[in-house]
Amino acid sequence: MTREKWLITLEKIRKQFQIDNEEHGPLGEEIPGEKWLVEFEAPGMGKIKMEWVEKPRLKEVKTTYANRIGSTTKVTNVYDENEMVNYLNVFKWNEREQAWEKLANEFMNL
Repeated sequence: MTREKWLITLEKIRKQFQIDNEEHGPLGEEIPGEKWLVEFEAPGMGKIKMEWVEKPRLKEVKTTYANRIGSTTKVTNVYDENEMVNYLNVFKWNEREQAWEKLANEFMNL
């Protein structure tokens, strides 16, 4: 899902449902990119959480090590500065287990 489609979807959610929680920020200190999170109550479905992530494509994973006893291994991720990856995760609240369940992508028609 592109950024434009996500922003349109987010605006529709804001108009149709009452938002319980909405967050927007960076993915983390070591991973470049951003994450949007929105939680809302959908009639007939219960609590829904949607998470949209945009980050640079992972080009390679570099491993630095030495063949000496006691040496450590260092793993470095190399990201592509020009190509971005976007994805959407949708979760439904499971009352019985008190946990979020990820919905399968084939059921999403966005």
